[in-house]
Amino acid sequence: MIWLIVYGISIFSIALIYYFMGWYKLTYNSLTSQGLFWGAIFVPFLSFLYFGFFAWKGHSVDMSSEGLNTFIMISKLPLGLLSLSIPFVAIITSLHRSIQTATQISSTNTQIELIKKKNSLDELFSREKNFVDKCVYIEKQVGDIDIKLKDTVSTFKFSISAPHVLFHKIYNTTPNNGDITYELTDFVNGSFLVEFSTIEENLRLHYECIEKKDGMGIDDELSRLFVIVRALCRTLDLLSVPTCQVPYFYIKGKDNNFQICISTEEELKMWLRKYIILSESLFSAVNLSGKYSLFNMKKYTFQGLKLFPSFSQGKITNNYSGVNWDSSVNVFKNHN
Repeated sequence: MIWLIVYGISIFSIALIYYFMGWYKLTYNSLTSQGLFWGAIFVPFLSFLYFGFFAWKGHSVDMSSEGLNTFIMISKLPLGLLSLSIPFVAIITSLHRSIQTATQISSTNTQIELIKKKNSLDELFSREKNFVDKCVYIEKQVGDIDIKLKDTVSTFKFSISAPHVLFHKIYNTTPNNGDITYELTDFVNGSFLVEFSTIEENLRLHYECIEKKDGMGIDDELSRLFVIVRALCRTLDLLSVPTCQVPYFYIKGKDNNFQICISTEEELKMWLRKYIILSESLFSAVNLSGKYSLFNMKKYTFQGLKLFPSFSQGKITNNYSGVNWDSSVNVFKNHN
């Protein structure tokens, strides 16, 4: 009985060693580097020798047929324990193969995901570069703008200072389930279109008032002019167009006084012609050509008719440089 206890303690000790050494864990490394593989061989072999010692005690080596039969008869338990190494090794081998297969599948999936991410990034960079090229084209189309200052005329070179940022404003580049849809955000159909429609709609209303010969006071005319110029300036801010020195053009109204950054109607028409080029180019860049009407803007800029005679009542008080375009247009309450 004591020898069975010794055997049990030995097996338990081996199990403890395997546990604390971490040899019980199967990895994707080669089969011969697995602790369980060698354990599946050596534990049955050591059990064979241990119980064989007691089974063979008192017997001598006899290679005759009778001796071999006797060996088999007295070694049934040791041989049975030794034979356990075969199913143990088979189980360990099967588990190891499963782990290697799972690792290979995981590695393949990881590589596929990396390739998909790389392709997605390549497409993103390609689309972004293409958009930046379109911005360069828009800049060339808009060209230079002459701005009348207090004592001189300066030339403003139109540019989009942050085309990469603008790209991410216009397109949804946030991955959805690993894919980028490049759907249009609300930037063009929302923020940009609000200012675009403000200019177009106010020109239409101004034409209607003139055609109907409705009495329109100077404050009504100045308010509409102010709204148009402010929408123009806000558009420039939306597109990250850098600011420049502009005139501080001050016009007194009846109830309100106005500051705008355009000092003549000819200059306003010139700005709006540039705005038309800018809008059409941007709509074309995002595949929205022909969706929105520029009828009133084109009508105003290419006709000789002057809609805002109040320009003649204003004056350039000084030159102005603001942190953004929107700061160059203001309205003040007339307290006189």
